Amino acid sequence: MLRLEGKGGHGLNGGPNGDLYITVKVESHPEFQRKGNDLYCERPVDLYTACSAGKLRIKNFEEYGQCRYSKGNTNGKMLRLMGLGMPVYGTKDEFGNLYVTVIVHLPDSLSDQEIELI
Repeated sequence: MLRLEGKGGHGLNGGPNGDLYITVKVESHPEFQRKGNDLYCERPVDLYTACSAGKLRIKNFEEYGQCRYSKGNTNGKMLRLMGLGMPVYGTKDEFGNLYVTVIVHLPDSLSDQEIELI
């Protein structure tokens, strides 16, 4: 809720203007959940990246961040990308973090050679 002092209705009998109160409601986002200044989301990772390690390129609302996915990480591993969350109110150039839960997606079908390699 925001309060704008003196921006409300006219005062009675020539008194000062009242205050204007504005209630701000933030709608939920289909992809991100917000907790304070931090954002949380899930991202799919293919089996090959999960098995062999690789870089994940992850986008928040405006920019991309990159993090390394280490081989041997388990399904559901949470990664932190510092500074890719929401801006911190009242400060300049300070942001929360983006936490990404990695969901390993298995392929629909594997060739005999792929099965042997795995």
